[in-house]
Amino acid sequence: MTPREWNLRIKGARHRRLDALEDMRLQAVMMASLTNGKGIQKITKRLDKERKLIDQSSTSAEYDEKKQKDFDKRVRAVQRRAMQKWLDEKENR
Repeated sequence: MTPREWNLRIKGARHRRLDALEDMRLQAVMMASLTNGKGIQKITKRLDKERKLIDQSSTSAEYDEKKQKDFDKRVRAVQRRAMQKWLDEKENR
């Protein structure tokens, strides 16, 4: 077996495992909707993160995550400045 075949088998196994987890998540959603239970956001986020990591190396996924966090931080700073400007204008009226 070549290293490429081995990597493809590993990826396939990881995809199968995640498919099973997604099936369980769907069952949990159905059960929660029947019993008016809590959401399952934590499970969904973990599954999405693992899906990203299958086709990327962990370092590139970490880089993408850091890049997204930096972008979100800049967006929040702009939002804070806009809110402060709005409050100052409202105060001066």
